[in-house]
Amino acid sequence: MPKLLLCFLGLLLGWSTAPAGYGQPATMSLAQCLAYAREHSPAIERSRLQVENVRLLIRENKAQGLPQLDVGLHYRRMLSLPVHPLPGEFFGMPDEVVPIRFGTDNFMDLGLNVRQVIYDRSLLSRRKMEDLAIGLQRLQVQQTEAETLEQAASLYLEWLQLLNRQKLLEGQERRLERLQALVQAQVANDFARPVDLQRLELESRKLELRKEELQAGIAQIEEGLKLLIGMPPEAQFQP
Repeated sequence: MPKLLLCFLGLLLGWSTAPAGYGQPATMSLAQCLAYAREHSPAIERSRLQVENVRLLIRENKAQGLPQLDVGLHYRRMLSLPVHPLPGEFFGMPDEVVPIRFGTDNFMDLGLNVRQVIYDRSLLSRRKMEDLAIGLQRLQVQQTEAETLEQAASLYLEWLQLLNRQKLLEGQERRLERLQALVQAQVANDFARPVDLQRLELESRKLELRKEELQAGIAQIEEGLKLLIGMPPEAQFQP
């Protein structure tokens, strides 16, 4: 019983001392967004992998100029020795053919072949093309990184603008709610007409539609930004 009580108290203390920001979206600035994109963007990763593939191909081509060693081992077992017909004159039997079996039951052959390229003009020209290909791939990586970071910055700034518009709409919504409460009280005391309250309700519906459209746009930009910088879809962040 005392052990159960201690465990229960430990759980209560763990819940009470949990950080206030636990479960909340992480804060991400523009610089952090660009740094994350530079490390995790799928487009940048693909361009870097292309450079690595070119390097592997270059190593493979260079290996063709190194000494080549071929080793072969062949083994053969004869179930029955072959029969070879020989002229009978060898055995004192003219005008006859004598079948003779000869050979070995087991046969093994070991071969070793060494090759070395002394001079090949195509290898020299190929190495020049390989150096050029590496340079082009590196430029492609830089271009892809610059384009990706530019797109990420553009989406991030557009996302901030929509969030600011959302805050403005929320402020307008709160002011409109206070105005509706005031007009409703005036209508109850015959200081305002019901049509005035209906107009405010219509404006409230319009404001709600604008807010829903804005939220959909924010969600769409967030999904596009996550896809661009390589962030998991379930991740959440705030400016």
